[in-house]
Amino acid sequence: MKVTNYTKRMVSTGKIYMVNRVIERVIYVGLIPIYTTFLSAKEFGILALLTLTIKLFAIFASSPINSGFIRFYYEPSFENKKRELTFNLFLFAVFKSLFFMLVFLSCRYIFSEFLLRDKTLVHLVNLYSVILFLTPISSFFECILQMLEKAKYFMFVSLTRSIFSAIVAVVLLAVFKLGVYALAFSQLVSLVISIILITPVFMKISSFKMTPQVLKEPLKYSYPLLISGYSNLFIQLGDRYILRLYKSLADVGVYSFGYRFGELIQLLLVMPIKFAFTPLVLQQEKTPSKLKEFIKKSSLQYYLIATGLFLIISMFSKEAIKILARREEFWRGWIIVPFIAFSYLLHGLLNFVSKGITMSKKSWYASFSVIITAIVNIVLNIIFIPIWGIIGAAIATLISYVIWNFLYIYYSAKFYQLYFDLRRLIHITIVGIGLYLLSLLIANTGYLLRDLIIKFFIVLGYPFVLLCTKFFKDEELSFIKNSFSFFFSKLLRLNVRDK
Repeated sequence: MKVTNYTKRMVSTGKIYMVNRVIERVIYVGLIPIYTTFLSAKEFGILALLTLTIKLFAIFASSPINSGFIRFYYEPSFENKKRELTFNLFLFAVFKSLFFMLVFLSCRYIFSEFLLRDKTLVHLVNLYSVILFLTPISSFFECILQMLEKAKYFMFVSLTRSIFSAIVAVVLLAVFKLGVYALAFSQLVSLVISIILITPVFMKISSFKMTPQVLKEPLKYSYPLLISGYSNLFIQLGDRYILRLYKSLADVGVYSFGYRFGELIQLLLVMPIKFAFTPLVLQQEKTPSKLKEFIKKSSLQYYLIATGLFLIISMFSKEAIKILARREEFWRGWIIVPFIAFSYLLHGLLNFVSKGITMSKKSWYASFSVIITAIVNIVLNIIFIPIWGIIGAAIATLISYVIWNFLYIYYSAKFYQLYFDLRRLIHITIVGIGLYLLSLLIANTGYLLRDLIIKFFIVLGYPFVLLCTKFFKDEELSFIKNSFSFFFSKLLRLNVRDK
């Protein structure tokens, strides 16, 4: 398995993003006992619905701007217009954010009375309008760090805001007993810190000159993706609205709580790889043949690692939730974790299989694919949720992601002749799901320690099952062997030196 310079850069940058996400998640996990002590499942449901509503507004303000910036920042024809592009997109983001904040405020009584069914929460809705204004600006600034490959600074910003927002949340929850308002204020603090810390980087790469014409081509490319962005968001979060329609706010809260464990793959692996992978792909646009091979190999490497992470998250979620959640009403959330975890594994694969559409600039086909997926998702949620509740919502999400991937694979092959090794991807899938099902059969003895040991050995068996089923090619086995030899030789030298 040949390791290219681009692969090394992706791994090097991706590791920084991954460490950042791990620390962020550790902070969040540490807060779970506090959250579940001072907040009920119903309050979790309120926060989930407001967060989703904010995202539905924010995506219209931020998605075209971010997509246009990412796609055209390294575009050869924009080589001399990068600074103007950055500044004018920022101005566009500010004006759009202000407009949608005002629209959101005008609907505050509708949201409090009909969505949350509590008139007293209108002040919480007002607070979220400020969060809505800041969200697209913060999102655009994060894109700047991503495209500049400033992973270390991104990590500094992310951890700083996570720590401060966590402190605010704990103080307002435990000391001032502000309930859902505490988490809203912590989100606000997080956004403000992010914007303040990234502003110097933005100013350094911007040319403070209003040239609206520089936006024409990027926005022409990115606005067709807006429908895709909305559909994508609804696939990920729209099930909360349908759950609210058929079930209680407490069900929405439990589903959202379990969902946070399932989306660990997104936070620990998918987003770090996306941040590292996208700039490297766009920088290779002039050499299509090498780019296609890079994408194909990278997709397989990602899927191999992600499936192992899926096994870890899925197998140990039940025990983790029972240990961390202080209220028993949250415990049943573990049942959705495997479905959501595998959904986000497939969501990560989209970063690779979508690149044929991106490089051929067929953004309408990306939108079409996501629209079809979103429609399927809505229909399945409406059918499954009344029957199976939160499990039905999780199953609908998983099926939607399978369809979404196959549509992207088809269009990437059609428009960019980008082909993926489906046989090997399916091989990994069968092994991963098979091992998880095996854990359900033999690791439910009722004895915690025994079950944990069995699950631990099943996870360890993942690479060996792949090896026994002849997944690895000779060159890959040689690479793995050489890597282990290099590692152990280094370790031996360290031991000799210590002696």
